[in-house]
Amino acid sequence: MQKQEAQAAFRHGKQADFPLLEQLAEFKSAYRTRPDLLLMFLEIQISTAYVDLNLSSAEQRILTQVASALGISASQLEQMISRYEAEARFAKSSQNGATDTIDRLADAYKILGISAESSEATVKKAYKKLMAQHHPDKLMSQGLPLELMDVAKQKTQDIQAAYELIRKQRA
Repeated sequence: MQKQEAQAAFRHGKQADFPLLEQLAEFKSAYRTRPDLLLMFLEIQISTAYVDLNLSSAEQRILTQVASALGISASQLEQMISRYEAEARFAKSSQNGATDTIDRLADAYKILGISAESSEATVKKAYKKLMAQHHPDKLMSQGLPLELMDVAKQKTQDIQAAYELIRKQRA
């Protein structure tokens, strides 16, 4: 039944007359007390836009529209996109067995949303903040649907790997 509902919703969402802004307003209203879920929703939209490994100008416009409707600033969206791109490169380099290159380290810093000049305390604080936001157990206890658990698990693995790389480089 859920699969059929999802397929029907997908078909409806593809229609030219789909009321995107109205749906986003309802979504924002329903989850206004859960900014973490609003951000996760936008992260999923970003990853969907990158399914072909490219972000077209049309996709960028839609993401900007979605972020705005959810009350997420353009600068925060750009930071999320940059972080997503860094995560994708970081994961790919990990899968390819790449050594700890300068580019990989730069991506690790982007994943944590900090610079290479950040203090040890700032690095640790950024890591803990991201883990608190994305940890699957915490999200599940707050009502994250099971279907999104894989996204949360991958995100925490990327955050953990980035943090470990930074710590190793600084040791």
